Amino acid sequence: MAGHTPPLLQLPQEDQDELIQEAEVIEDEARADAPDQGRIRRALGRVGELASKASANPLVQQMVSTAISSFTG
Repeated sequence: MAGHTPPLLQLPQEDQDELIQEAEVIEDEARADAPDQGRIRRALGRVGELASKASANPLVQQMVSTAISSFTG
């Protein structure tokens, strides 16, 4: 199937789009001269919500939660 992209983390298309958008927010803020830490935290929180929604595997959920917590304090 040319042009077919497998679902990102088995998420519905709407959630995939939101995940990509939040990742772009994080990237943009991280590159900014004066990153908005609050905006980064909110985006990371939303990424964590989407990632945990994507996986019923408790190990994956714990890894995502730990990674997000390390950035958000």
